[in-house]
Amino acid sequence: LHYPLRRQRQMCIRDRPDGAVRIQPLQDLNTVAAGRTLELWALPPGQPPRSLGLLAMQGVTTLSWPAGLAGVQQLAVSLEPPGGSPTGQPTGPVVLSGSVLAL
Repeated sequence: LHYPLRRQRQMCIRDRPDGAVRIQPLQDLNTVAAGRTLELWALPPGQPPRSLGLLAMQGVTTLSWPAGLAGVQQLAVSLEPPGGSPTGQPTGPVVLSGSVLAL
């Protein structure tokens, strides 16, 4: 994933055979979050964003990938209040976004 206005990559997400995803920041995300929480969203076409969970500011985060989202091609990270979005939808600005690529 990268900043929307810059192409500098900030995060790498890899799927695992057990259906989980492993999210690795490529830099300290505290500078992006500024005291807020980072929440990862799947963006299924024609549907509302679906939260995949909250991200650690440093180190690896492992989250479950819901089976119903197997074909999702876009992801985003929003700034949220501590504990995550209170509405189940992004409430803060999108700070990172990108496409899902098969490698």
